[in-house]
Amino acid sequence: MSPKLKEALEIHRITSPINESDLIFVNKEGNPLDPDNIIKREFQPALRMAGLRTIRFHDLRHTYTSLLIAQGENIKFIQSQLGHASIQTTRDRYGHILPIPTAALGRGWISWCLGRRYWTYNYILETQPITMDLTLSVLPKIFY
Repeated sequence: MSPKLKEALEIHRITSPINESDLIFVNKEGNPLDPDNIIKREFQPALRMAGLRTIRFHDLRHTYTSLLIAQGENIKFIQSQLGHASIQTTRDRYGHILPIPTAALGRGWISWCLGRRYWTYNYILETQPITMDLTLSVLPKIFY
């Protein structure tokens, strides 16, 4: 949490009505916010004012997760951010956008096997998925 966010939340807490549940965001009476009111009165108008298309509030959760994955965040960290009890839940839900580590493993193996000659055929590896067919077509050309 950034220092600015922490300060803003502390100010908000001090100026908010006291409530029994110790909630951070409450209505004027100190009761929990009504999700439908927030979406209709705050979220959707904010989207319109920003010139954005209408999305479900829950889509923000998926967007946040997708951004974490895109910047290479650790899957365990993502699991903890989402509150998933099992990492398998995170993998099942977001597996289609998780990077596939086997491609890097294949490139590392070929690089190790070929040493300096790997760079000669680097363009092949960058433009084609690593498969057994690719490996069999490249290796005979390198090992003479």
